[in-house]
Amino acid sequence: MGMGADTNMAEMIEHFKESGEAPVTGQDFWQATGTEPQKALSAFFSKHKMSDEDESLLLPTFGGYKFNMAD
Repeated sequence: MGMGADTNMAEMIEHFKESGEAPVTGQDFWQATGTEPQKALSAFFSKHKMSDEDESLLLPTFGGYKFNMAD
């Protein structure tokens, strides 16, 4: 329940890892698209520190994790 998108993403990552193909060229998104960020993401995420031991990082909360049509 609610894990279809996660499973698909994991399988896609494994495919590209095994095949050696790269769906986007360049070192990162910005170089590949020839753009640059308007704001640094670090400014946003610096306010949202989490510990590696945080239980919310282990498993999703299935009650509101994803819409059921995402599977």
